[in-house]
Amino acid sequence: MGTIKSIDPDVVVVTEVEANHNSPAFGSRFMEALYFFNAYLDATQAYFDHDCNCRMAVESVYCGESIRNIVACEGEERVVRNVPLRAWRLFFKRFGMVEVEQARLVIHNHNIINAGCRDLCTVERDGDKSLVLGWKGTRLHSVSAWKFTT
Repeated sequence: MGTIKSIDPDVVVVTEVEANHNSPAFGSRFMEALYFFNAYLDATQAYFDHDCNCRMAVESVYCGESIRNIVACEGEERVVRNVPLRAWRLFFKRFGMVEVEQARLVIHNHNIINAGCRDLCTVERDGDKSLVLGWKGTRLHSVSAWKFTT
């Protein structure tokens, strides 16, 4: 955080998987991964053709490797350690950062979502200043913006 602060950015934008894949308890990590990746894979099926190279890459590389790492690795081998927005809020607060308004810059993009999937994909505010993107009620990604107060 010292390095980031020394750069003196106006704003730091954070996008994160909105799930707790950092639990030390295997059962908790497994259930979080199950719900998260079920929704993620369901969304890829709705947006991409079955034989689309993008879909295959997302499913095998992103989802496959992440699932394997979250549920099959422990200790230093486990590198996928996503945490939800509430954890980022606590982390950034310790370093004197505050959340800044950015949601309205992104919310208009929700209007261009594929008409066939619009009712399934959600863009909602989390608090007054951050966004959470979801699929069929499952939170998938958060977007937040932060600045240093001093």
